[in-house]
Amino acid sequence: MYALYTSKNNLPILAMIGHWLTEDFFYKERVLEFIELHGIHSSENIAIAIQTTLSQLNLGEKLITITGDNASNNETMASELFHLLNSDWERSSQIHRTLTKFNELTLFVSKRKSQISLAIPVYYELHDLLCEGSESQWSFKELDPDIASALKEGLKKYMKYYTFMNESEIY
Repeated sequence: MYALYTSKNNLPILAMIGHWLTEDFFYKERVLEFIELHGIHSSENIAIAIQTTLSQLNLGEKLITITGDNASNNETMASELFHLLNSDWERSSQIHRTLTKFNELTLFVSKRKSQISLAIPVYYELHDLLCEGSESQWSFKELDPDIASALKEGLKKYMKYYTFMNESEIY
C-alpha cells in the first residue's frame, strides 16, 4: 500500500507499507518507505520511487498487488511501474540466458574425461559466445549494454588465457 500527501511545508511525501504472510501464515506489516518524493505527484515519479524501494529491498518479484489512494493517476502509475519492473525482469532474463550457455559448456567438459580434443571445440564455442555477446550480435542483439560490457571483459580474459596456451610449448 502507498499513500501520498503534501506536508505543511509543501513537501511531497510518499509512504509505503508492506503487507505479507509468513511461511506459517502469520500476518505481518511494516513501513517500507517514508520519503520526500522528487518532483510532483506524477505517475512517473511515484512509479520510480516505488520501483526504487522495491529494488533496494529485493521485493520486486514478490509484489502481487498494490493499493493506493483514490487519485486519478493510479492507473497510469501502475502502468509505469509495470514497465519499470518489467525492465528489471528483462535484464535478469538476459543474464540468465547468457549464464545458461556458460553452464552448459562447463557441464559438458566436467562430465567427460579431461582431454584436449574435447576442450578445443568448447573453447571455440566459448569464444564465439563471448564475441557475439560483447558485440550484441545474433541472439544477443538486444543485450543490455552493461551485460555486453561484462562479456567484453570476459573476452579479454579469454584472449589472455588463449594467447598463453597458444604460445606454450606444452600444448
